[in-house]
Amino acid sequence: MGVGFLHTRLDSSFWDDDLSEGEMMLISGCYYVDTSSRNQESQLSWWPKYNIWKEGPFDAGYWTPAAESWFQHRLGQIRNSKAPLRNSSQWTASLKTNRHGRKLNKNNEVVAADFLLGDHLKNC
Repeated sequence: MGVGFLHTRLDSSFWDDDLSEGEMMLISGCYYVDTSSRNQESQLSWWPKYNIWKEGPFDAGYWTPAAESWFQHRLGQIRNSKAPLRNSSQWTASLKTNRHGRKLNKNNEVVAADFLLGDHLKNC
């Protein structure tokens, strides 16, 4: 799956790959776990799911040193059997270290969209 943009003034196209929901859940190490409550299941994962990561403080639109540090710490916990599986609420709570990350991510998305749509070429 993917998304494509055709820029007619530059006679160029830009493509971005996309993953399916199943592929994203596989990457996050998602498990369906029986809750023992009337045939209900809970989704638990080793890593935050994409929608939670996008709202967290480490998604600046690129891989940052802070994200790498967090990743290495979590990986070490997993390797040492000290990392619990978490549900969505637990992941959201554990990633709330900086409320400004969401605003930074939104601003990066606006600038990237402006660039791809050619708004940066208005004065050329």
